[in-house]
Amino acid sequence: MNQTCQLNSGQYSLKVSALGAQMLSWKDADGQELLLNGSKLWTHPAPIMFPIVGFLPGGAIIHKGKSYSMPCPHGFAMHSSFELLEKSDASCLFSLTDSEATWELYPFKFEMLISYSLERNRVGLNCRVKNPGDEVLPFSWGLHAGFVWPLDKMAPKEDHYLQFEYDEPAPIKRVLLKDGHAFLRPDDFGSPIKGRRLYLKDQLFEQKSMILDRHKSRSLIYGCNGGRKEISLIFPDFYNLTLWSIPGENFICPEPCCGTTTPLGFTGDIMDKPGLIHLAPGAVREWNITLAVSRTSG
Repeated sequence: MNQTCQLNSGQYSLKVSALGAQMLSWKDADGQELLLNGSKLWTHPAPIMFPIVGFLPGGAIIHKGKSYSMPCPHGFAMHSSFELLEKSDASCLFSLTDSEATWELYPFKFEMLISYSLERNRVGLNCRVKNPGDEVLPFSWGLHAGFVWPLDKMAPKEDHYLQFEYDEPAPIKRVLLKDGHAFLRPDDFGSPIKGRRLYLKDQLFEQKSMILDRHKSRSLIYGCNGGRKEISLIFPDFYNLTLWSIPGENFICPEPCCGTTTPLGFTGDIMDKPGLIHLAPGAVREWNITLAVSRTSG
């Protein structure tokens, strides 16, 4: 049975599951749930994506001429039982390592540590990946957190926005659905971000996700015109940002990622898949994400 960690700090709370090492609930001082809740079409509040982001052609990776089935989008970490290594009132640490089960999907050795901390209104997420093997470790990873939309329950969804750290005029990427899977299109699309702000509306996601691969910002604020609270997301070490929702649903996912879904037409070895991290034998990489909920003057 997978363990659940309840973290508390002041009037704020965070619940994290050992299944996928994902946040299940994040509540502010008003008791409002901030994470995705109740969607029938996407039931994962904040999964960790690893060792891929998005989809693979044929639901499999190819390495050295052999095919390894990995049909689940975003990899197997979100469906894996992590080991709980440490737990305190306001922090927890989880571990996932390679095993005979993962070798059937992904023929590489790895060690992944995911930690969470809660300090009043602020959540810290740290990810550490080590390559204990004797060949390069190719992987992507990211956080697929879904926030409630509308954040202000009294305001229309269209009054909500993402405000970026800098102006973001660069073109964006879109995906194309093929056999039920989303693949990265090669062409560019004009950015819907006006200056620093993107106003959210369902129509933005009729073509599924938007992918920012040339963004300058490493932080953003999710808020609402006249709203009383906002959520900030800080992601200093990530070179992709995917924005996703499902029209008619009650969540918005700004997803800091290292990597994207597979480019349309790519069928090569996983080592050659564009956008992956290549971690040398014995090497370690570390990333940090910070979430914070704050009151505003409205």
